[in-house]
Amino acid sequence: MSRSFIIALDQGTTSSRAVLFDSNGIMAGMAQRELTQHYPKPGWVEHDPVEIWESQRAVFDDVVCAHDVQPSEIAAIGLPALFVPFAAATDDHQAANARPLVQAGGALMVREEAFDEAAVAGALAEVLASPERLAAMAGASRGQGRRDALDVLGAEVVAMAGAGGGSR
Repeated sequence: MSRSFIIALDQGTTSSRAVLFDSNGIMAGMAQRELTQHYPKPGWVEHDPVEIWESQRAVFDDVVCAHDVQPSEIAAIGLPALFVPFAAATDDHQAANARPLVQAGGALMVREEAFDEAAVAGALAEVLASPERLAAMAGASRGQGRRDALDVLGAEVVAMAGAGGGSR
């Protein structure tokens, strides 16, 4: 009997996490690594993007190796998405960031204040049980992507660095 898994990569303020789900939507494993917090001034927190990237790669490797998951057993990596925005996020920015992908049909969103483990597990199991829905959500998610995103983002970072920083 072949196994099938979905790996969700989560980037939080304090840590990076990879969560492994089996084909029934049941959590099969998790790996987590803390991030260094940098406080340049009161009320601000910054992170090293290289550390974020390296920690995401590490937690992916950790959860895959700990559960002897083969690449052929990974059905999806974070697609489609399930967002659980942090209720106390400034200006509700996490929900605002997730909303376009949710509205496009590429993700589900459960507000933290409405989070219920059984309901979320049920929603994930329903999505996982329908290859058609998974494909539609993945297609909707890909449809929101921009092939030039890295170039655009890189140009903005370079412009901000040249201007002495940017808005936070």
